Amino acid sequence: MRFLLLFILSALCAGFFGAYLPHWGMMLAVGVLGALVGGKGSMAFFSAAFGVGAVWFFIPLWITFRTNSILPEKMAEIMGFNGDLALFGVTALLGFLSGGLAALTGNLLRKIFEKEKPNPSPSNPYGRTKSW
Repeated sequence: MRFLLLFILSALCAGFFGAYLPHWGMMLAVGVLGALVGGKGSMAFFSAAFGVGAVWFFIPLWITFRTNSILPEKMAEIMGFNGDLALFGVTALLGFLSGGLAALTGNLLRKIFEKEKPNPSPSNPYGRTKSW
């Protein structure tokens, strides 16, 4: 549930704030979301990474097809890629990494300030309540 929540919130954050904030400002917002949602670090990383990466892939793709622009093809040619989809893939990879690292940073920052839960039974270090 937290995975889906952080995925949707980070994708919405990247979609809405991407036009108004620089990339680092948007990553601060994703980091705050990662801290607020909580959960495991790997869950925070992958959910935000897939959310931001998907937005950073599909929005340029949508704009290119909607405007019928040749600019991505020319930029891909200058950068040495075979086509504009490779350029969109690299953009998505950058969004994947930056979104995931932002959420992981926020999640780990939250864990610094969380109090540790006391062990329910000190004589049982593995936390099992039933004997098998």
